[in-house]
Amino acid sequence: MASFAAEKLSQPPMEVLQLLPTDDVTLDRGEPERNQRLKVEGERRRAYLRFDIPERTGVRSARLRLTQSIDSGTGTLRYFLGDHADWSEDSLAATAAPSLWIQVAERTGVVQRGQVIEVDVSNAVQRPGPITIIVTLDTTDEDDIWFGSRESDTPPQLILSYPPSGVEGSQFPDTNSSQRSGDSEHHGAVRMLKSVAPAANATNHPPVVATQFPRFAQAGQL
Repeated sequence: MASFAAEKLSQPPMEVLQLLPTDDVTLDRGEPERNQRLKVEGERRRAYLRFDIPERTGVRSARLRLTQSIDSGTGTLRYFLGDHADWSEDSLAATAAPSLWIQVAERTGVVQRGQVIEVDVSNAVQRPGPITIIVTLDTTDEDDIWFGSRESDTPPQLILSYPPSGVEGSQFPDTNSSQRSGDSEHHGAVRMLKSVAPAANATNHPPVVATQFPRFAQAGQL
């Protein structure tokens, strides 16, 4: 037992990348709402977040962190991988918006003022390149929840954990760069951290396992 504990303590800490979205926007009844808030409310409002996953193998986990802003509420937040990432804040419209493809996480309960909500979305991060995460809210009345957007003081964060450099253990399959949309003009902010612990009031839920991937119009969109 003692030797096992010593071995665990001797393991180097995970390296962490903290990504900000390249784009994020709310669709309100199909119309884009571009400001410092991401809003979710039943069938009326959905939040779309676009992240550019770096070309680095070995990701062990991915956590999406959102911070409540102004309007609190209650219900079931659902997190989906979108079926494409071919959009920007300036171009997103209901007719071309990504569809809900696979649910990767959910969280039920009250979201209080200023609360940080963090969920495991590892199944949305299967390979490098741009991805879309869509957030919805199931509610029985007109309740809604607002979160800070990338333009706010509390932007969304996608936190990727990797083994230390030189340690094997890739989750990403080998990918030829010519098969991905490597010419994307979007570049999200990336910050290297030694460690990122879950927020004290963050809530984690296990993801729903994804078993296959959609066919994208352009290869490598996921």
